[in-house]
Amino acid sequence: MKKINFSFLILILIGISACADFLEQDISEEELQLNAPANNTITNNNNITFWWDSIQWANVYELQIVKPSFSNIEELILLHEQEATTFAYSLDTGKYEWKVIAKNSAYHTTSDTFSLCITQDSSIIDLSTLNLSLLEPNDGVATAETQIDFLWEALEGADGYRFQIASPNFDNSAYIVEEEFVLTDNYSTVLAEGNYQWRVRAENSIGFVLSETRELNIDLTAPSPATLISPSDGDLVSLPITFSWDVDPNSTMDTLYFYDDFSLNNNILKIATTNTSYEITNELNINNCY
Repeated sequence: MKKINFSFLILILIGISACADFLEQDISEEELQLNAPANNTITNNNNITFWWDSIQWANVYELQIVKPSFSNIEELILLHEQEATTFAYSLDTGKYEWKVIAKNSAYHTTSDTFSLCITQDSSIIDLSTLNLSLLEPNDGVATAETQIDFLWEALEGADGYRFQIASPNFDNSAYIVEEEFVLTDNYSTVLAEGNYQWRVRAENSIGFVLSETRELNIDLTAPSPATLISPSDGDLVSLPITFSWDVDPNSTMDTLYFYDDFSLNNNILKIATTNTSYEITNELNINNCY
């Protein structure tokens, strides 16, 4: 008889639990609205009142505050549950992100994530909301010059710029060959032959913004001379004429020079091309060879 009563009690408890889940309203599709402080707020007042909208059928609200962001958490500042939709809290100087989750016994909502910066000077600009554009040299430039002048967009609110250049790329911090913090929007340096990547980071006391990465090639080695293929020396040809040649694989462009004298003093046509052949129709205005 005791065994029967114990089993019956278990069934009653299971039934109560299942009933509670069944009776709870599903709020998982609801979006909780954050009100204050507004997203990307910068303030020198460290006494913050967090405020959000209520959600029907929610029993409690969980306020989460992290530093500096949920994607890169260095410190969990606060994890707090309450029934009210406002909460006052004092924060130290720094950058934070916060969000709120509404809950009942079976379901919970999501909310947006808001950014907040506490600073000693509310006029300081949050650089992470801006874009930093590189200006010169262009991406992928190949040059035989070793003195390179770098230029980027100046950003209002930046205290300075951290210039970095790596060879051949930034995949490994050991590849960084030069790093300098400058107060201007430009930097000059002398580089050896090789492939490089460069970038700039604008910084101030509360954050930074990183530019895109650009590539640069310093090429000081001349390609090997081209080998002429056709027409062969002394061939008698008629228009149109297709000139072809072999080149050094490291060559990026070739130039064809045409002369009307054997001493090669009178250049009558010059053609720059990235191909290894070129067809002449009548650009030379030649009627005969003599």
